[in-house]
Amino acid sequence: MLIRLAWKSFKKQARGYLLFFFSMVFAVMVFYSFTTMTNEQLLQRSADTTRNVISMLALGNMMIVFILIFFMLSASRFLIENRREDIAIFHLYGLKYYQICLVFIFELLFIGLLSFVSGILLGILFSRLFSMILLKAMDLSLQVTFFFSTSAVAGTGLVLLVVLGLVSFQTLWLVSSYKLTSKRKERKLHRQISKLNGWKNGLAVLGVTMLLLGWAAAVYYLTIVRSLIERVGFLLANFYTMIGIFTLCVVGTYLFYGYTLRWYYSRRTKTSYQNLRLLSRSDSLFRSYRERNFLGSVTILLGLALTFLGATAAMVSIQMGGVPELAPVSLMMDHEAFEKIQPTLEQKLTYEHQTLTFKTVGGLQKLEFPGEGVEERPEPIDLVALSTYQKFRKLSPNLAPISLNSSVSAVMMTPFQTIFKDYWHYSRDVHLVGRNLTIQQLETNYLGDPTLRYARNLLVVTDNTFENIQGITYQIDAVEVADQQEDVLNQLIAKNIEADWIAPITADLNWQNQQLTGEVVAGDFGAENLDTYTSYRSNYTTYQETYRKNRSSSGLSLFVFTFVVMTFIIITASTVSLRQLSDTSEQKERYRLLKRLGIGQKNLEQLIYRENQMLFFPPVLLGMIHSFFAIYVLSQVVESANYWFVYLFFGILFVVYSIFFYLTYRYQKKLLL
Repeated sequence: MLIRLAWKSFKKQARGYLLFFFSMVFAVMVFYSFTTMTNEQLLQRSADTTRNVISMLALGNMMIVFILIFFMLSASRFLIENRREDIAIFHLYGLKYYQICLVFIFELLFIGLLSFVSGILLGILFSRLFSMILLKAMDLSLQVTFFFSTSAVAGTGLVLLVVLGLVSFQTLWLVSSYKLTSKRKERKLHRQISKLNGWKNGLAVLGVTMLLLGWAAAVYYLTIVRSLIERVGFLLANFYTMIGIFTLCVVGTYLFYGYTLRWYYSRRTKTSYQNLRLLSRSDSLFRSYRERNFLGSVTILLGLALTFLGATAAMVSIQMGGVPELAPVSLMMDHEAFEKIQPTLEQKLTYEHQTLTFKTVGGLQKLEFPGEGVEERPEPIDLVALSTYQKFRKLSPNLAPISLNSSVSAVMMTPFQTIFKDYWHYSRDVHLVGRNLTIQQLETNYLGDPTLRYARNLLVVTDNTFENIQGITYQIDAVEVADQQEDVLNQLIAKNIEADWIAPITADLNWQNQQLTGEVVAGDFGAENLDTYTSYRSNYTTYQETYRKNRSSSGLSLFVFTFVVMTFIIITASTVSLRQLSDTSEQKERYRLLKRLGIGQKNLEQLIYRENQMLFFPPVLLGMIHSFFAIYVLSQVVESANYWFVYLFFGILFVVYSIFFYLTYRYQKKLLL
């Protein structure tokens, strides 16, 4: 009898479990696919990226587990709340609390088993597709084969079992705390929440005010940070400002759902009494209050997810944008190594070639960090003659055209400053041993990987200054080949040259009484004197290797976080749908009454449409606004990064929620009308 009753109750709620089931299947499929890719043999064949791939996929799996826990705990809570009548019937039949809990737990285990089997089957089918996408994102040329991992199946099953265990404990707590009088209390709450007194109206205004203040602080982020730097320092000024903006947005969001929306839905206008708007406002008033914590959490999490994706996309664009800086031509190599391989290159390739001569000298250029002080550490500085620079522009057209105003003028070549560009400042005066220079301008350094040289600072000086100053002279050869010959060049280099750190130098420099003394000598003597500065340089870098390394790292990060954010969007949209459908059975009587009162079909459809609209779209719109201003902050801190990818996800988020909104609306219309 009990089994028959439980099965009948489950069949009655089967349609309500569909979204729950499909969302779990999707999460299991993604989790299994990530785990399979971690174990897949293709990763073992790319030894240089294996550790990064495994770590990133493991991080993605962990995030998906947390998303799955959030979804199942939230969804099961409302599925149980939707079964209040069943719980009451079970009580009337004399069932004890633990027996009722077992009924719900068996239902969850049954759905979990179906989800596990379906998710694994889909994961087996789609894991190969996911692997192909990952390899494409990482620009790896490997053949993808079908791969089945029993350890991935076992791991996925174990994780799902743990999650179902947590949900079972929640079920025990929810059913044991259920009271038959809860329905009456809910009706009483329904009557009370429409009453807004003075202080609640004040909180409603405060919610909007805090949101506006948070968004305004994001717009004027740099101004606020600059005003705080002198008081608390550079790092704390940024930290306090970000925490302040985040706090304003979080608290403002919860106040918005708890009080501002209540005020909005409870107000009366001329249109409130048209087309059942008063009824839809009343229902939205109750739902916005009952779901205030959930809607606030979803809004904040959606904003954080999009912001996190935006930060990832920005770092990817910075990584890929830095490739021309690190490798402006096909090959840059130490002169001695190039002389060894030059005959082989001449036999195999057609190329353009230029030798760049650098000179390393002792120097000091002050670097100021507002609020943190000034760095005055003498260290090696690299110099290059203006004529050499201008010749190299033929091979590296990204280099800016420059000219020097005087014999003491210099142009400083710096990495493209994308982070905190407006905060640190290089001094215009550069002190060398026996000579001072004046920085005329700053330009982006497209002279190759800094590891090919000794110093972090590189100055373009006049030919006369370059010849007359004392220092350690070394040469780097630049080679440019056609795109179709890049692979051949890379294979020749890998076969004949072993990457190494070469030609150490030691700088023994002192800065006293505004004078720089000391010298830079060849050799590693750092162990003999702890006050010295020792530096090595790498023997070569290639464009293809640099591109693949950056593409592999950035593509992996973007792949993982894209799938995690996409999973989160689908899961949260499914959760909102479940919460909207949880009261469908209770609303049937109300819609029957409205039909008997002569309300037309079109008006009832509009009522259902508005009720769904008021639950689905506030979190989406508010979350996107939060994310937009968060990305605006990032654009001020991380300049010239590309954020188009996250704006694309704004559209994806809206489309996904719109699809779930429409499906929920159609399903409710079918059930209620």
